[in-house]
Amino acid sequence: MLLVDSTIYIDWFRHRVDPRPLLGPFIKARTLAVCGIIRAEVIRSIIHPGQKAKIHAFLDLLEDVAIDATMWRDIANWHGGWIEKGICFRSPILAFLLVHFDSAQR
Repeated sequence: MLLVDSTIYIDWFRHRVDPRPLLGPFIKARTLAVCGIIRAEVIRSIIHPGQKAKIHAFLDLLEDVAIDATMWRDIANWHGGWIEKGICFRSPILAFLLVHFDSAQR
């Protein structure tokens, strides 16, 4: 499962880049995901209603990842040894990805 950070989408959409050619194979394979935070951050960054509707339609093509309270607790408590190394992640999305990558490796 691939979860693209909202900053990537925002940059693409501000520069009128259509991500479908690049991400199409992942969409077709149903391995490209979006969560509520990414959706909200991307949509709120768009001003033009027509572009906003197109982006809603694009995000609707992606697999939806629901992040429940248990997952948020896991994200908050997980540090994977990074803190001891002096590395801190401010992005909850990056933390989310690391939690699930770390869990998959166990």
